[in-house]
Amino acid sequence: MKIFCLLFSLVFSLQSGGDTLKEEIAGYLNKRLTGYDKVEFEIASRPFNPAGGSIRLDTLRETKITGSVAYLPVLVVNKDKKVSQSFVSLRLSLYKKVLVSKKLLPSGSELKAADFELKSVDVAKFRSLPVCDTSLLSGFRAKFALKEGEELLKEKLQPVPVIKKGDSVTAFAVKGNVEISMDAVARQDGCPGEVIRILTPEKKIFRARVIDQFSVNIIE
Repeated sequence: MKIFCLLFSLVFSLQSGGDTLKEEIAGYLNKRLTGYDKVEFEIASRPFNPAGGSIRLDTLRETKITGSVAYLPVLVVNKDKKVSQSFVSLRLSLYKKVLVSKKLLPSGSELKAADFELKSVDVAKFRSLPVCDTSLLSGFRAKFALKEGEELLKEKLQPVPVIKKGDSVTAFAVKGNVEISMDAVARQDGCPGEVIRILTPEKKIFRARVIDQFSVNIIE
């Protein structure tokens, strides 16, 4: 998940009791982390709070969330009113409905809505963004094999090539002020803008940039 920062807009006074601290953090996270089915957390570490002191969230510093770890800046006030800066660290679980494969999908499989179902999973553990909408599958195939029950992430998507190895294409080339065209056969899959190898009827191999599903532009 992308690293992002949240700026506190309110100051909460946190008493030394763990239950109060957890309640205040839960309230903050539920208001700020929207778009999830459920937000769960555990306090991994917090500063020592001496008797007679208190802990407050620090409004002048930013909260940082990296994947499943969050750091909440706090001010620790002792009984003599001396203030020091510190952090409360959390382990987060962020649940969201994600597309999950219903069956084994080999690498290169064109992705269809019927091959997936929505399940609520903890997305905080992912390094890549999850795919949550079947409309995003159009024009993509599996970059890697997907196991049954595996979550679909954007890093596992690959555009479906408009030209496939063995396809007949028209190759264009410019010589001076003259544009010539010739028939050729693609030696590689390719998407628009990608460079692939082509074979001409004279058995010559050229590198060409894909224009569309029917044509390429020879570059060398």
